[in-house]
Amino acid sequence: MASMTSAKDDLAKALSHRPDRDELIGRNILPKSNVAPALMAAQKELERSQLSDTLENKLKQRPDPQTLVRDGILEYPPQGTSTSPKQELEKMLAHRPDRGELVERNILPSSNVAPALMAAQKDLERSQLGNALENKLKQRPDAQTLVKDGILEKDEAPPA
Repeated sequence: MASMTSAKDDLAKALSHRPDRDELIGRNILPKSNVAPALMAAQKELERSQLSDTLENKLKQRPDPQTLVRDGILEYPPQGTSTSPKQELEKMLAHRPDRGELVERNILPSSNVAPALMAAQKDLERSQLGNALENKLKQRPDAQTLVKDGILEKDEAPPA
């Protein structure tokens, strides 16, 4: 009986500290809606569908490029594109940095390993580095040795 009263008191205390609906909406925990929670998902789907329909209708009403050129809204050919796409691509490729520059800028790895093996090489290097670190940690001197050698003061040494 006493535990039942205690549980009621605990529940009443927890509910008294519970934030109200407006605070939860203000903190974006609850959505701002007057719809029942069971219908919120359907409302959201309906809003998304309406937005999609509106966008689709606006895209259908959009004038074609020839109309925009005729009305003087677009230029044809667009400024700066007096060359063909093939020529533009060749121009861009001519200014492409070489492999050495990409390695120097740390964009490409400096490895000469085949690309299919790079991941395995990276994993191996990481494993070797981990093993080397583990060995060095095993060989490091303990706190008493560091105090004896004058590297640590007695009050700096961790308790044994």
